[in-house]
Amino acid sequence: MSLYENTIKNADKIRFHMPGHCGILPENILACDVTELDYNDNLLSPQGGISDLEKNIASVYKTEACFLSAFGATNSVYQAIFITKDRGKFLLIGKLHISIFNAMRLFCKEAYHVDEVDENTVIPADVKTAVVTSPDYFGACKNLAVLCDILHKKGIDVLVDASHGSHFIFSDKLPDSATEYADLVIHSLHKTLPVMTAGSALLVKKKEYVAGGILAKKLLHSTSPNHAVICSVEKAFEKADEYPKIYDEMLDAVKEFTEKLPKPFEVVARDDKTRLVVSSPFEGRDVMLAVERAGFVAEMSEENKVVYILTCNNYHALPDLLRAFASLDLSTLTPFEADKKYYTEHKDVTLLTFGGRWQMVPLREAEGKPLYFEVGLYPPGVPLCYSHEVLTAEKIRILEEHPNGRFGLQDGNVFIYTGESE
Repeated sequence: MSLYENTIKNADKIRFHMPGHCGILPENILACDVTELDYNDNLLSPQGGISDLEKNIASVYKTEACFLSAFGATNSVYQAIFITKDRGKFLLIGKLHISIFNAMRLFCKEAYHVDEVDENTVIPADVKTAVVTSPDYFGACKNLAVLCDILHKKGIDVLVDASHGSHFIFSDKLPDSATEYADLVIHSLHKTLPVMTAGSALLVKKKEYVAGGILAKKLLHSTSPNHAVICSVEKAFEKADEYPKIYDEMLDAVKEFTEKLPKPFEVVARDDKTRLVVSSPFEGRDVMLAVERAGFVAEMSEENKVVYILTCNNYHALPDLLRAFASLDLSTLTPFEADKKYYTEHKDVTLLTFGGRWQMVPLREAEGKPLYFEVGLYPPGVPLCYSHEVLTAEKIRILEEHPNGRFGLQDGNVFIYTGESE
């Protein structure tokens, strides 16, 4: 069955996954899929409707500027790193999306990595920008008020990948928006708002970064932006005044779902209560697929958990999702057995190097060689071996034992670093 046929076959299922429009889009949105014409605007040099939209979104988030992308949050990440890359080195904090590492690689930067930062963390003097993710896939948030205060006192600006938190600004019952504290914030708008895939925004708090943002978009964005995506962003923000009431209703629905969810299933406590995380004594993937067969598609599973993304277009289906859980045949589900977590911890600040020349070699021939591209297991999606770190026999063994859950490989091959670029 073709990609198109398989997608259409499953289109009638209720979506609890990104994109946040859940299949409900403005009427005639495909008519907006046009190129730059005399009656619309140019995303790379906005002067009309797109310029007005960016100013409106900047106002919503109380930032100096907004730079929209129809190329996804990965592109917004690249733009943010470009703006700050010449200030000094980066400090990468905790678990990060691969786009952060790729940006370091593309710009041939060195960066430090550390699992956590507190007042006692010794940060090298050449660090000028810190990068952190908040919230994560499971709705857990960093204490950005404290973290940004610590870093700002050290003269370090903060870039927050808040891809999953663009909706926080619309309800005082949700965590604070990252734009309250950080200097640059990335929102993957399509994750939690009714926006088409690849709609994202880079929000800039400091005036001195605005010119860099203008240039970064011109250099890094596709010259063929999807105009329909930008129009879907516009339509989503036209509903901004309605969102507070919608989120009140959504959180009430979540509370009812949480109270009525039958044992042994339970909702995991999280900072963002619109991120529905259901745990059980069973393999999360088994549960996810069983509920999917009942007509409800989750975002993902990990270990004994299933993640459902709630948006303004799907929370009304929570009673139906509840009935699907209640009707599951538990005897068909595989008991969960916790596996060892395989990833490299950096309790202390550790220097990472990116870029250079590379070669693809079979995994078994890579022992003792430094990597060009991170490898690891998903979950948890954190590198087992970072860029330029040596791949040991033990790490190769771990990767070989988990052929279905590894990342950073291609057909059993890894990308190794072979020296500095000429």
